[in-house]
Formats: sequence, structure tokens, C-alpha cells
Amino acid sequence: MIVSLRTRLFLAVVLPVTLVEILVLAFGQLRGDIIEGSLPLFVTAVGASWWFASREDRRMRRMADAALRMASGDFNIQLPDHRGDDVSRLAQSLNRLADASASTFHRLEAESRLVRSIIETMREGVMAVDQDGRITLVNDAMLRLTGHRGAAAGLSPAEVILAPELLQAIREVLEGNPVSREISVTRPLPATLLVNGAPLADGEGALAVVHDTTELHRLHQMRRDFVANVSHELRNPVATIQAAVETLASFTEETQAGDDERRLLATVSRQTARMAALVRDLLGLARIESGQLVLEPRTTDLGDLVPGIMAAFEAQARDKGLTLDLTVDSDTPPGLCDASALHTVIGNLLDNAVKYARPGDRISVHARLDGPARVAIEVSDTGPGIAEEHLPRLFERFYRVDAGRSRELGGTGLGLAIVKHLCAAMGGTVSVKSAVGTGTTFTVQLPADPEPPHN
Repeated sequence: MIVSLRTRLFLAVVLPVTLVEILVLAFGQLRGDIIEGSLPLFVTAVGASWWFASREDRRMRRMADAALRMASGDFNIQLPDHRGDDVSRLAQSLNRLADASASTFHRLEAESRLVRSIIETMREGVMAVDQDGRITLVNDAMLRLTGHRGAAAGLSPAEVILAPELLQAIREVLEGNPVSREISVTRPLPATLLVNGAPLADGEGALAVVHDTTELHRLHQMRRDFVANVSHELRNPVATIQAAVETLASFTEETQAGDDERRLLATVSRQTARMAALVRDLLGLARIESGQLVLEPRTTDLGDLVPGIMAAFEAQARDKGLTLDLTVDSDTPPGLCDASALHTVIGNLLDNAVKYARPGDRISVHARLDGPARVAIEVSDTGPGIAEEHLPRLFERFYRVDAGRSRELGGTGLGLAIVKHLCAAMGGTVSVKSAVGTGTTFTVQLPADPEPPHN
């Protein structure tokens, strides 16, 4: 059959339009079916997501609350989360952190209570001040020393401390200067206080510890008075015994007494002389400690004074085969000291050196400049030396390195104690260096005259 051209054109236009419409209708029906079938699934998925998010949110909120409680000091928490996911592991870590923090907190709290108990029971006064100058810690002993009543935490030291001397010492500590000195106060009661203070680390304030040494000073004064009184009372009887021994010695010469009598008189004479020297040294030491010995510091030319002191030991040194040397540096300034006291100091040091030196040893005295406004006098020897363990106690009264030999040589055990106290009374110090077998060096440091006379 032959189809005309018009028919073929009609079919070419109409058939595609019909097919498109059919396809559109089909897809529209399919979309409606898809939407109708997917809506429940979508609602279910949204609900599940909301439920899961809410559950995780609650878990995270519990952890945040737990962290806030820990920050405020409440470590009694336990998060019940054992699902094994990342959030559970975080909860377990928080639980372990809470346990460890609780243990550390309780330990530190116990240590803090212990420290506070110790501080409260201390007889010494303790005061801690922060960097702003406010009191953070003070014990009852400190409040008794200051005379303050009531709470002191948060106040400034000036509001608590009545004694200006103690307040000044604590201010020095706050300025970063360690303090260790004895002060006398009159408020709230007359007292002698030993103040030790130091700044805290990182500039966080300062700590001061105050010892009340009033009773200790009173006991020391009683001891000094007792020694002075006893020595004074012994002086006359000892002098009388010495005179009687000398008289008996002259009688034995006239009556030609036997050897036994002579030895007995020699022993009595030697021991009486030793007792007289002991009484003399005790009296001298008591006068120095009590302040009865009034020193008169004056400009003293060491090049003139020291040779005269050494001259008194030349004969004794020559008899023992010792060599005496004196060196005075050309730049040595005059010393500002009491000539009589310095004579005693150098004389005691030379006396010890001559007594304990061995034949052939050398004893040297060296005067020199020792830094700004200081002079030093060194008395050294090449003798047997002193063991290191004896050096810290060498200036104690009656301390002897070799007690038997010291008594045999007539020593009283007070010479170096007198040297130490006289040096301190003149504003100076004395120190010692020694080694067994190589000798000993005593160094006396004294103030120099700030304005030496010009030629």
C-alpha cells in the first residue's frame, strides 16, 4: 500500500507527541508512588537521627557537668558509659582523672593541714606576705610578738606590727633582700628578736620567721655576770697564793731544800700561774661581752704597731729556732681600731703560733689592703696545722685541738675566744684556714680609716 506524503508527515508529528504524553503520565504516576513509599522512611530516619543526637547531647552534657564539678573541687563523680565508642572512652578518661585528682587533692589537703598544724604549734613567729603586701599566713606566736588581736589575714604588716624595727625588717624582705639579724624592740613589750626572712620564689611574696631570744639573752647575761663575779673573787686569793709560793721558793733557796720540795714548789708555782692566767682571761672576756670594756677606735698605722708586737716574741722564737717575718704592703691604709685591743689580738695569735710551731718553722705577719675600706692582717705559720673538723669550733671558749698539749704549754683555751670578741667589738672579723702538715693562717679583717692623714 502506498502511503501518501501528507500521511507520512502527519504520523511523524503526531506519534512523538502522543508518546511523550504517555511517558509523562507514566513518570508522574511513578513519582507519586515513590514519594508515597519514601515518606515513612524519611520520617523514620529523621526521628532516629533526632533521638541519636539527643542521646549524644545528653552524654556530652553529663561530661561537661562532670568537668565543671571537678573544677569546683567535687571529684565524687562516676560517668556510667560503657558502650565502647569514642565518647565512652572519653567518659572513662574523665572517671580516671576524677579518681586521680581526688587522691591528689586529699593528699595535698592533708599536707596543708599538717603544715598549718606545725606552724601553729611553733614557738617562733611565722608570717607570709603575698606580692601585694597582704598577709596570707600568720601563726599565734607571731600575733603574740606583734601584740595584734583578732584576724590578720588580708591585712598589711603595718596594720599588725607595732614595732617599727620589725616592720622595717619585713619591708626589706618584701623588697627582695634576705634578712637575718637581731633587733631590739620596745613594743608591745621590750624584747630581743632574731628575724630571718627571705623572698618567696617567682616574686610571690615573702616569708619571715621571728625568734624571741629575750630569755636566751637574759641567761647569757646571767652567765657572764657569774663568770665575772667568780673571776673577780678568785683574783685576790690566786694573787695571794702566788706571793706565798714565791716566798716559799726563796726560803727553799736559803735552806737548801731537797729535790722533792723544789719539784713540789715548781708544780704549785706553775699551776698557780696558769690559774692566774685563766682568771685574767675570764675577767677580760667577761668585760668584753658585758660591754664594760670601752674601746676607742683611732687611726692606727699598722707599720708602726705590728713590729712592736712582734718584738715581744723574738726571744722566745729564737730559743725555739723559729723565723719571724713581717710584711706591710705599701698601699696598706691605716686601720680604724683600738690599739690596745689590736695588740691583744695579734699578740694572742702570735703566742699560739710560737707555742705550737716546730723548730725550723716560719711565722709570718702580713698587713695589706683588703677591698674597699678594709685592712687585713694575716698571721701564718708553717707548723703542724689543724685538722678540718676542728676549724668550726676553734674560736669557742675552752675548745682545744690537743687539750693535753695545750695545758702543758700553759694555754687557757680562751685566747681565740678573746680574739673573736675583740675583733667583733672593733667592727671586724677573724677567720682561719689550715691544713695538716702545711700550716695555719689566721686573717684579721678590720675597718680602714676612711680619711687617712696626708703627709
